[in-house]
Amino acid sequence: MIETIPPFLDKLCKVHGSNHPELYEITKEFKTSALELSNHMQKEELILFPYIRQMVHANQQNQRLERPPFGTVENPIQMMHREHDVEGDRFRKISQLSDAYTLHRMLAQPIGWRFLC
Repeated sequence: MIETIPPFLDKLCKVHGSNHPELYEITKEFKTSALELSNHMQKEELILFPYIRQMVHANQQNQRLERPPFGTVENPIQMMHREHDVEGDRFRKISQLSDAYTLHRMLAQPIGWRFLC
């Protein structure tokens, strides 16, 4: 779903960017976030969540786990928290640039902007 939004933002920039240069910054921030969130979810799905499942299983079986290459589970969790904070900041910036996601009120021809609201 997230991959369907950038072409829409590109179209908004093409049609309305000359009158609303903030659209270019919104588009840049969103595309960066989409990439970062995709990477973030991969790390969760491939590293963190499997390890947590291993921890639960080992605990249920009263077994010891080998130390993972990332040290303790707190390390990837702290990294995930930092990444959440970065993306939260990015979306607050998008909110500020778009007047709390109400930019469509300023556009003369709101080409599907409601899709993003």
